[in-house]
Amino acid sequence: MRHVFSYLSSEVDWCEANFERSEYIAEYYNSISNVAFFILAPMMLWLNTDYIGYRPVPIRGFVILQLIIGVFSFYYHMTLSYAGQLLDELSILWTLCISYGFWFPVRYFPSFIKNR
Repeated sequence: MRHVFSYLSSEVDWCEANFERSEYIAEYYNSISNVAFFILAPMMLWLNTDYIGYRPVPIRGFVILQLIIGVFSFYYHMTLSYAGQLLDELSILWTLCISYGFWFPVRYFPSFIKNR
């Protein structure tokens, strides 16, 4: 179980050379690009203050999920660990699923999850 958290335990390796820019971060530029999640997600709260008054739960939930994606994606690209890969992919999938549930009209939901 411990080996899934170790460096380079993931079978997926992206196009960037590993440990080229830093001895601690496997894919430096992929890791640093996740800073955008920490800047843009709170900015979305600030820019959508009127909409948050109308529908507060979806926007706040989406911002929290974007921050979680940023954390897990940074962790994955920093270590290239198998656990980081799973957390990164699952956080993206959960964000897609919950966003679908927030903004898709209920009348278009599949019949087994409609509440009307």
